[in-house]
Amino acid sequence: MLNNAFPAITPGDNNRLRNIQTLVKDYQNVLSYYITARANSERIDRIKLEAASIGNKLLNETEEMSIQASTKLSIMTDAAMGKIKHVKTVLHITHYIHFIVGLIIAARLTIFITRPTEALVQAPAALQKGISGIPYSYKDKTSSESWPMPSMP
Repeated sequence: MLNNAFPAITPGDNNRLRNIQTLVKDYQNVLSYYITARANSERIDRIKLEAASIGNKLLNETEEMSIQASTKLSIMTDAAMGKIKHVKTVLHITHYIHFIVGLIIAARLTIFITRPTEALVQAPAALQKGISGIPYSYKDKTSSESWPMPSMP
């Protein structure tokens, strides 16, 4: 995963980095000559032009590398955003599936709780009317027997 996220430096990149290091050293040397020069003005002007030339090459090279790095970063960002979008879609689908499963479980639990409760609520009313021995049949997952309601004497 990390290899895809951070591509390795290519041999061309290594060459460019070495070239920049060489240009920096050359630029330092030329500036050193320029600063310490006590020769005639013609030699100082030549050193000044050489320093400017090396500085321009250095700027051009680093600018090109910066553009290249920005392009690679943009490509990597687009790929990462695509992966994030895919993961987001999967998470939304999973969320909806869990919501639907939760609704089904809630509905079944409600039925399993209200059916026996309804019978318990109706039993006292039937007993008040004088009806005794109210049969109630309830099947659960553990037993298939009928449970008769106890009659009051």
